[in-house]
Amino acid sequence: MKSASYWFIAIMVLIQWSHIDGIMFSVSMYGAFPNDNIDDTFAVQSAINNAIANGPNNIVVFQSGTYNFTSPISIYNAVNLTVMGQGMQQTLLVGNSPVAMLKPLNCRGVTITSLTIDFDPLPFTAGYVVNVSTSYLDVQVVPPHRADIDRQVRAILRYNPVMMRPASGSNTYEIYQTPPSNVYTSLVSNGILRIPLASPTKFVIGDPIVARYYSIKNAIDAQDITDFNIQSITIYTAWAVGIMTLRIKGMNIIDYHVIPRTGRWMSTSVDCMHIGDSRDYINIVNSKCEAQGDDGLNVHAFYFTVTEIINSTALVIKEFNFPDVLNVGVGTRLEFSRSQQQFTVYTTAIVAFSYINGPNTRVFVFTSPINVSVGDWASVADAPALTIRNFTVANNRARGVLVKTRNVHITHSLFNGTSGPAVLFEPSLYWHESVAAHNVTLGQNIYINCNEGIAKEKGVISFAPNPRQSIPIFTDIVIESSTFLFGSYSEGLIQGNNADADRNFFLSDLHTLYTNCKHVLNYTAEHNEFRDYNLPSIGPLMICGVVRAEKRTVYRQVAHHAQFPVEEDQHILRQAGYLPLFACISPDEDSNTESWIRNEMNKDYIYDYHEIFLRMLNSVDMPKSHWLLKSPFHILYLDKIVRQYPNALLIMIHRRLDEVLPSSDEFETAMRNWLLENPQGKQGRHMYSSDEFGLSREDIQTRYADYINLFLSSTSSNNQPSSVN
Repeated sequence: MKSASYWFIAIMVLIQWSHIDGIMFSVSMYGAFPNDNIDDTFAVQSAINNAIANGPNNIVVFQSGTYNFTSPISIYNAVNLTVMGQGMQQTLLVGNSPVAMLKPLNCRGVTITSLTIDFDPLPFTAGYVVNVSTSYLDVQVVPPHRADIDRQVRAILRYNPVMMRPASGSNTYEIYQTPPSNVYTSLVSNGILRIPLASPTKFVIGDPIVARYYSIKNAIDAQDITDFNIQSITIYTAWAVGIMTLRIKGMNIIDYHVIPRTGRWMSTSVDCMHIGDSRDYINIVNSKCEAQGDDGLNVHAFYFTVTEIINSTALVIKEFNFPDVLNVGVGTRLEFSRSQQQFTVYTTAIVAFSYINGPNTRVFVFTSPINVSVGDWASVADAPALTIRNFTVANNRARGVLVKTRNVHITHSLFNGTSGPAVLFEPSLYWHESVAAHNVTLGQNIYINCNEGIAKEKGVISFAPNPRQSIPIFTDIVIESSTFLFGSYSEGLIQGNNADADRNFFLSDLHTLYTNCKHVLNYTAEHNEFRDYNLPSIGPLMICGVVRAEKRTVYRQVAHHAQFPVEEDQHILRQAGYLPLFACISPDEDSNTESWIRNEMNKDYIYDYHEIFLRMLNSVDMPKSHWLLKSPFHILYLDKIVRQYPNALLIMIHRRLDEVLPSSDEFETAMRNWLLENPQGKQGRHMYSSDEFGLSREDIQTRYADYINLFLSSTSSNNQPSSVN
């Protein structure tokens, strides 16, 4: 697993030296010249055909400048062929019609490197709604987008031009439609485009929108290739997916960037990368997917169904996506699951041969007898290992990474502003995409403002098999050493629509805390003399209260020193295994995880450990009078504290909740901005109110009436919200 993550170290060397015996074919030798605005399709196709015909290890070279295309460039039956530009900033391939750009097929060894792909006209337009009807929208198009006529619009989404991302929160909506037949976009007046609708929509005048035209052409569309390499490639847009592949055995994607060109509101109109039924390995390194119209990366196989049993070794199997996905190849291992437990594998079989049986069925003959039933599900079992390092997905319409493979390692990556979950684990019978993931590590990643938009689920990292399963299907999932910063609408940290999946979460963090706790207990066992040092007769003095209630200010006043260090004893509680963050695993207050933390976890043991730790500190650095501690979590278990520390003195900090809640939002917003930009901002007075964050003073007072009446009754009559420094 770990060795796979270092493949990229050798890729550069392999690419540079694997063609040492080959011939260089310049496209200019065949009549393709840059910057002349002449269609280069035929000339470039001729150069590639001749390079392939002249044997293996050849290189097709573009010069610096812009080349124009009206049809896809086919790369068929190549052996160790490189298609090379002069660099991402130097060589630009522009498609001047809704087509694919490069289509490798049935090759062994293909490298595409050092160039950029774009399309003109664009596969989408964008602007502001200026008129609404039940049958059309009129849109004031914003340059550099164009008012393209005679187009059919497949999808429209609401956009946020300030954040440069699809809209989030309550104002999130979109439509997918089958475009009305024989009705196309038209020009109402200068710069105003009329978009036909199949049915009424939620869009209103003033809405910023992106409208995607209908097409299924991918920028790079590769199929049945062994050893496929994408290196130093930029894609500004595509009529569908940036890189679409089927049945690739061994793939390296290095220094690959899907980004919107200056001023555009979208990059590719669908996924950045969509990888179907790959084998062996997929390595993605130093790459970025930004502002695409769907997912950052989707890695999956396909689900088929058994429709007929011919004999003990032969079956008829049906597909649901497109016919060629059934052509899985001789020697491929298929795994089978019952129709009632669709994602739980019960047997496997190796394909001896297969042949077409109908428009979407195929006869499979296996090397040995197999006992299955009609209606059972089948999928390719030989899922590829997926290694991702230094990968960014930002501001896209849907998910960051869809994980439907096994042996996955995603590290040092950034997920920023994904409309859906940053990582989604999802075998799906809706899409007929497999498999259930296992042996997955998500480590040292950053997740910012994810899961706030159109494709929103219940967690930033989501386990959501479709349909839901009654028994666990995801195993050995480790999430470690990562930073999560929630947006206003992100909901939970983890969504687990699968039994017991959450037992694997944060395994590494738990192991570290357990190790530290064990070290403390071993130390105290070996140095039990510290028990002779009694805790001070006063206290400890514990400052408690709701979050953002100025506990730190009170702490410093009690300590009589503005720079006195705060003893955040919540770190002691964490070592004992009390992790309130686990309550974020599900946004559902009745979830098993949160219920266990609140109601069943042994808090007596936690405070036993708290006292042991405090006595250990006391033996080496006894305070002059008393221990002064601060943690927001003590407020939940005051009975445990008093039982453990009969002499404890509690300072309860109270604050009006219509100030606390917007204060917390303001604090989180500041943290998000710091992580993104790390500004040097000015220190000063912060003004905020409930209204700024969509909070109602009446709602807060109703929900927390008992708390307000008990502790804040003397101030609750003041109806004017105050500002807080």
